[in-house]
Amino acid sequence: MSFGLVTVPISLHAATDSGPSVSFVRVHKADGGRVRNQPTCSLEETEVPTEEIGRGYVTGERIVPLTDDDLAQLPLPTAKTLTILAFMPTGDVDPLQIERGYYVAPNGPAANKPYVLLRDAMEDHGSVAIGKIALRSEETLALVRPMGDLLVLHSLRWPDQICPPPAWFPSGRSTSATTSSPRPRS
Repeated sequence: MSFGLVTVPISLHAATDSGPSVSFVRVHKADGGRVRNQPTCSLEETEVPTEEIGRGYVTGERIVPLTDDDLAQLPLPTAKTLTILAFMPTGDVDPLQIERGYYVAPNGPAANKPYVLLRDAMEDHGSVAIGKIALRSEETLALVRPMGDLLVLHSLRWPDQICPPPAWFPSGRSTSATTSSPRPRS
């Protein structure tokens, strides 16, 4: 984790568990037979074996094929570092942006003192840190906050990933109970 001229070696540990889950398959209502998705090439209209399926990026009407090597060569400046970009008051983060949680642990005895110093300073000032980090080969926003004796990192959704509320929500403010007319009795 780096901020300014300070670097603190850390490690991340999962703080949440997805828990038990139930998965469903698609079935034919008439006889209960399983309905499968058959991957089919749009040009040849033939079934494609799994080992021949790759990734592509759509640019207008064209698809650019990408290999794992192509993706590995993309520059990820935060590949090994949580870069703190800013500190802000705790209440300024929209809860809709918060995703997964991770415990942030100091990595080695030399990291303990700056880790504790950062944690205590954030707690004393009621602030959180906003930064960028690469998780699962994807650069993401991160929120770091103190929680008791440790720091916790939450991956955040980018602001453009938050959908606007649907149009059917009522707009405007409600009137207070003292100015509204009493409800008629039935």
